[in-house]
Amino acid sequence: MEREKVKERWTGYCSELYEITDMPGKESFLKELSEMTPPPSDNTDDSILWEEVMDAVKRLKRNKSPGNDGITVEMIKTG
Repeated sequence: MEREKVKERWTGYCSELYEITDMPGKESFLKELSEMTPPPSDNTDDSILWEEVMDAVKRLKRNKSPGNDGITVEMIKTG
């Protein structure tokens, strides 16, 4: 997908998710939402490194409630 189409879809998704059709300041919110994505960079590789993921997993605190997906920190650390 082209970057602009992704941004448009993301804006539409968030609009539906937060039901902002009657929200005061809707236009400024949508403008801010569309500008959140950083500009594309042709010279860098923006992929996430395995080491970054492992570091983030190590820093997760145990004995916390699972998210909406039901996955606990213990499950992530064990996996």
